[in-house]
Order: sequence, then structure tokens, then C-alpha cells
Amino acid sequence: MLHWKDPEFSAWITLDGIEAPEYAVTTYKDEGIPIITCCLASESGKKMSVNWTNMGYAQPIIGIVTFDGKDGGNTVIFAPFDFPESGHVDGITNRRGTTIKPFRFKSLELTDNETCLNRASPEKLGLIELTIKSAEIKKNPKVVLGHRAVMPLRKITLHERSKKAATQNMQILLGDSEQLAERQIFIEYPDEGPELVKFCFKYYPLGVLQANGIAPFPPQIKREASAERERALASADTEEAKILAERARTLRGELRAVEAELAKLKKGPAVKREFEAGTIDLRQLRKKVKTDSAISGEIIDLTMT
Repeated sequence: MLHWKDPEFSAWITLDGIEAPEYAVTTYKDEGIPIITCCLASESGKKMSVNWTNMGYAQPIIGIVTFDGKDGGNTVIFAPFDFPESGHVDGITNRRGTTIKPFRFKSLELTDNETCLNRASPEKLGLIELTIKSAEIKKNPKVVLGHRAVMPLRKITLHERSKKAATQNMQILLGDSEQLAERQIFIEYPDEGPELVKFCFKYYPLGVLQANGIAPFPPQIKREASAERERALASADTEEAKILAERARTLRGELRAVEAELAKLKKGPAVKREFEAGTIDLRQLRKKVKTDSAISGEIIDLTMT
């Protein structure tokens, strides 16, 4: 909901009766008139209503609405007895005030006709404006049935390669007639006073707002992205685990081969093993050597310290 404090007004858009989220809200003044702007996401087929509230301005006001630069009707709020006092514009009624054609977002009509390529797109395509002015109600106001725009809303056709078509795929048109629960009666258009505040809603496809960092991606997409990242990391961990397991098998094989070579070296001659073990008997060894020497005629010095 957009706000202005002096005098205090608020304004918002509803889609199918639910307040639409607003993004990139800015406030500035143009020739002393406060202008509050925001972006919102257009949704095809949704019923759209422009709403505003007078929070404390103790005079009659009129809210004038335009869609894509075309008249969308108006509503008068008389001098309120209590605050807040609200008004809205949600469609155009028939002359008897018994049916209404609601405002809806509908797909923009595109063409590949080259003659339309250089045709200028409507300057205010994609813009909903609500201008709140002070109003002077006529002394003898004329009561009229129905809520009629001065100019009808008509389809806008753009070339598919135009700059506007690259960021805009919706326009605001009238939907099919719906029966009203109660007949609507309106007061004839009052005399307008000075502007008090203007609210501007710039509508774009949600994807365009998200791609430009204006609207956030929904939490579900973030969770899916996080889950996808976790799966990727798990896959990477699994691949690394395979490599490490293969390396471990190779190292174990090499270790077994080294242990086998070491075992062969440790076995060696029996005398060497006994000597290393400290169990050799030198007297028995001398007797054995003498016997072997006598047989072979070889002289062996067994002098040992």
C-alpha cells in the first residue's frame, strides 16, 4: 500500500480481491505535487481494482483513474463525517447500473506486420495512474446510473520486435459483463479542484521484475536452487570418494607387496636367523665346522672373541 502523509492518503491495487505486492517504491514532487510510484506484477486474466483511502482531508475529493493513458473512470468521496473514507474503481457499468465489466489484465496483441514496426507505442502503456484532487460538488448534482469512462479501453497492437514488447506483454481491458448484487448510482462529474497527490503503478511481467532485481524470486525456487546445489555437491563428493577409494586399494596392494619382500629378507639363512635371535651355541658350531672341514680338507679359523 502506498502512502502520502500531508494530506494523508493511501492507494493500492487489488488482483482478484487480493492486494498486489508493490516493489521499488519512490516518492518525489513535480511542480509541488507529490508523486508516489511503484512497480507491480501483471497477471493475465486477473480482475483489477484501483483503491484509495482519505485518512484526514476534510473536503470532498475525486479520484481519477487512467489505464495506459486512457480514461478509466472516477469516484467522488464527499466530505467525510468519519475517517478513513475509501473509494475505488473496478470496472465500467451499463447504463442501468445493474452489470459491470471489470478491469482485467489481458495479453498484449503483437504483430509481425512491418508497417507497425516504426509505429510509436503508447507513451503510458504499462502505467496505472490515480490522481486525487479536491472537488467541488455542484449545488444541484445530477444523479446518474452506472459508472462510465469518458473513453473506451481499446486493444493496443505492437510489433513483436518493438522495444516496448520486449518488457511488456499485458494491457488493461474490460472483461465480460457480470451481474451486480445492487444497482450502482453515481453523482454527475463534479468540478475539479487542484491536485493533492498522484499515485503511479507501473506494471510489468513478474519475470521482467525478477530479472531486473526489482521483485524477489519465491522461496520455493530458492529452496530448489539450494537442493540442486546440495545434489551437485553430493555428486562431487561421491566422485571424489570413488577416486580416494581406488587410491586406497592401490596403496594397500603396494603395502602388501612391500611386506612380502620384507618377509623374504627376514627369512634368510638359518644361521643368520639364529644369530640374530641370540640362540646360537658356538661350541656346537665349532664341532660342526671341524667335522665339515675334515671332510673337505679346508682350514677355517674359528678364533672368536
